[in-house]
Amino acid sequence: MSIVNFAIPQVLERRIEQTIKHKGFASRAELFRFAVLRYLDEGENLPLAKNQRIGALSNSLGEVIKKKIGTAKLPLLEQQMRRMKNL
Repeated sequence: MSIVNFAIPQVLERRIEQTIKHKGFASRAELFRFAVLRYLDEGENLPLAKNQRIGALSNSLGEVIKKKIGTAKLPLLEQQMRRMKNL
């Protein structure tokens, strides 16, 4: 996995921290990955239905998280995404 570093204005940093707190993201990195995937997905006309794309993204993110945290128990990404949608 690559590491990307960049500077952001303080105003944007406060908004990011608020979003993390209110939407339940675990970290800035998780928020940025989610935002980039969503941005890329919206810009493409993929042949998959919306639910299939979300499923594929969920599975992909799940694999990354499993590699990072090992055997620790976390709610399924699908459940986390449902919670975020309801906020």
